[in-house]
Amino acid sequence: MLVEKVDIQRIKALLESVPGQMEIDSINLKNGYSLNLVAGEQEINQAGFEDALNQLNDILGLYKSLEGGNKLLQK
Repeated sequence: MLVEKVDIQRIKALLESVPGQMEIDSINLKNGYSLNLVAGEQEINQAGFEDALNQLNDILGLYKSLEGGNKLLQK
């Protein structure tokens, strides 16, 4: 892209939209404007924790539904 065609305000808006814990790996100006981002270690840990918590909740929900079914069978 020619330097005179670069929209600095658009790049500034892109940079301001990056979440605080993300790191900018690169900025691509070839086909429009895009950022390549890298999650910080804290965000990766948070995402892993949330995924594990969701899985645990799914297991607990399944257990409760099975437990309810067992109580019905015992009656």
